[in-house]
Amino acid sequence: MKIKNSDILGFYNYAPGIMDKSIPRPLYTAIKINLDTLNNAAKCYAEEQQKIVRQYAEKDTNGADIVVDGNYKITDPENYKNEIEELLNIEVEFNIQTVTEEILNRCDENNKYDALTGREYQAIEFMTVYQE
Repeated sequence: MKIKNSDILGFYNYAPGIMDKSIPRPLYTAIKINLDTLNNAAKCYAEEQQKIVRQYAEKDTNGADIVVDGNYKITDPENYKNEIEELLNIEVEFNIQTVTEEILNRCDENNKYDALTGREYQAIEFMTVYQE
């Protein structure tokens, strides 16, 4: 399955919180396997993003990046934005552990499990198999 870097980042941001909830065991297992599988891709993304940031960061007289309020001061915002978008849209091929829509529905239909938020559902959508 091909997954965009942007989807990997969304998954990485929400997966730990989902795993902290009471969720069906097949969902927990699939998320854990996918976190392990996608780990290298997330590291690659972070490294490439830092290269782009450093390329466009304004430098002080000593050549150090200028950071204001925790944000890099960018010299060419338009090209910086374009390169970050290009990086986010790169698709990476993976074998993904999937779960069925039925497993996800158990989170909402059963008091035994915690409900997922809309953003959590969105973060794991790539690994969901929907029934027709």
